Amino acid sequence: MTKESSSLAPPTVEGQIASLEELSDIVEAFPDGISHAFGYGSGVFSQSSDAGSRMCRPEVSPMMDLIFAVDDPLTWHRENMERYPEHYASLIRWTGPRMAHAIQTNGGGASVYFNPYVDAPTTNTSKPQRWCMGPIPQRQIKYGVVSTTDLIDDVSSWKHLYLAGRLHKPTVLIGQGHPTILHQQQGNLMGALAASLLLVPGDNNNNNNNSVVESLPNIFCRIAGLSYSGDFRMAVGAEDPEKIHKLVHSAGKYPLWKNLYQNAFHKLSQEGLIHIMDDAAQGDGTVEWDAHDPQTRKTLASYLPLCGGGGGGCRSLEDIANPAFGSAILAKELSKIVAPAARGQGLKGILTAGVGKSLQYAAAKFAKGRLLKR
Repeated sequence: MTKESSSLAPPTVEGQIASLEELSDIVEAFPDGISHAFGYGSGVFSQSSDAGSRMCRPEVSPMMDLIFAVDDPLTWHRENMERYPEHYASLIRWTGPRMAHAIQTNGGGASVYFNPYVDAPTTNTSKPQRWCMGPIPQRQIKYGVVSTTDLIDDVSSWKHLYLAGRLHKPTVLIGQGHPTILHQQQGNLMGALAASLLLVPGDNNNNNNNSVVESLPNIFCRIAGLSYSGDFRMAVGAEDPEKIHKLVHSAGKYPLWKNLYQNAFHKLSQEGLIHIMDDAAQGDGTVEWDAHDPQTRKTLASYLPLCGGGGGGCRSLEDIANPAFGSAILAKELSKIVAPAARGQGLKGILTAGVGKSLQYAAAKFAKGRLLKR
């Protein structure tokens, strides 16, 4: 993977608490063979209003989440285990890289292998960062390893709607990226926007002409929730109950969402399916579309990767496009895809992280969920 220029400055995007330079240095410290990498989550983007104070203070910053797509997972795990054996649970170290590869590819879930709570390696620990006025602080990371083919499958067909769901939200691309993944990502975003509109029932009208007028933040919140449909963590309180709201409304997030979905909105507008109205005074906008029109809904349904890609045993486009009950069918289809992948990854995490780290991770998640419900 090509390394980005070392002259990159601190985050210029409001709310981003991990710079591209820091992320690039971390990825460069891992073995070669990473075809596509991105960062996401509360360790990369602030989900509160104190992003500036946390940029140089790892003790108060959340763990950074990273995804590495690799062309040859077995070879990559072998080299990574030789370089960083402490990243792997003792059982996996004892059984070797073939076990790591087997768990990743055949262990259920979404074919992702996670190593959480590891100290971020870097190729550049002594170089000062101008915005920190000192050496790069060491951060903890959780990184997931997936085969390039499996990531392409998920993004193009919503096979698991796991990493594809991560990519529905703003992320930071590290390096040049894989051309096929970058291309398929455009369809992934179109599918997410189409799904968010189709989840509005046709009989849920704001006026007498069957049109629905909705704010962009509301649409983005619905997109953010697609990959949590049926996720057991939300049901049992193992996630922040305000997570979806924070993903959209935290400082600096809204412009990132608008930029991410700009092309998708433009395409639907050019096709006459939606009408976008910007509100310069409020700094946001609204979208109007006919939620009752079967042809509009059928065209939107044609953009769903789960139908075009054959993922999830999808119901017919006619059923999903039906104004009366299509939204309920789509919600069930999404849940059928997300639930087993999330459950499988949760169980697999006990093996890959080890009991100690698994308990630490679960305790942190439950604590956040319960505290914020009070």
